[in-house]
Amino acid sequence: MKSWLEEIEEQEQKQEALSERARKRIQVKKEKAAANYKQNGNKFDTFISKLNIFVKKVNSLPEEERAEFIEIDARLKETEFDNKLTVFSSSKRVSIRKMRYFFFGKEVFRFKHIRVIYFSISKEMGKIDIEYKEKYLPKGHREKYTSKESHFLYELDFDILTEELAYRIINWLAFKEGEAEFTLKQS
Repeated sequence: MKSWLEEIEEQEQKQEALSERARKRIQVKKEKAAANYKQNGNKFDTFISKLNIFVKKVNSLPEEERAEFIEIDARLKETEFDNKLTVFSSSKRVSIRKMRYFFFGKEVFRFKHIRVIYFSISKEMGKIDIEYKEKYLPKGHREKYTSKESHFLYELDFDILTEELAYRIINWLAFKEGEAEFTLKQS
């Protein structure tokens, strides 16, 4: 019969073995992403710079022109994989007036509508990871309304990174294009 001390030591050894395997997987993914970036980094950087130019143009518009959203945010995030994760996001506030009861009149429900798109270098050669999300978060009334989320993840060829796609992404982030019209599927 094992003592409690031996059991704890055995658990620690298992944890160390698991974390060593995880470190190896991370290192392999990091090396593959670096090789992919070395081969296709120019296309990626060109596309991201086009998107950043569009973001600056949109954010410099007068407030009346971008009344639906406040601004589009663009940032580069540091990751363990060093896969050049770049995030673009925007949000708008939505108010819905619903008749509650005949005597009480209409009640106002407020939501925050968030759109986020992530670009990163894939571990697969010649591919890019694109992930986009759309969320509706209720303000107050959490018991009546739950948040709604759409989430899509694609691993696509670098050839999809065109100026037309950058323009479509900016339209989507600026709430000029609906969720149903926006897709990244390759034909």
